[in-house]
Amino acid sequence: MNARTALAAGALLCTSCNLFGPDDHFVIVGQIASAFGCQTLATSDRMYELRGLPPEFQVAGLQVRAEVRSAGEQASICMVGEIVEVISIRRR
Repeated sequence: MNARTALAAGALLCTSCNLFGPDDHFVIVGQIASAFGCQTLATSDRMYELRGLPPEFQVAGLQVRAEVRSAGEQASICMVGEIVEVISIRRR
């Protein structure tokens, strides 16, 4: 297996790894869900644990578009996905 194949395989297996640095902003489009008392945003292939989600968006099933940034190496009792901080969010 060459290095490129190994890197691709590792990225596919790592669904809860922090793929972005703390200063990286990115957009996620998905559905708000609640898992084990934690607010999450689910896409078709990943789940993100949200920090700073405004109360009016804490509705399971709500379709949203959120600009977020990585929360870095924070720990969580939920352990459902990468922890991200909400910068802005709107309904889809």
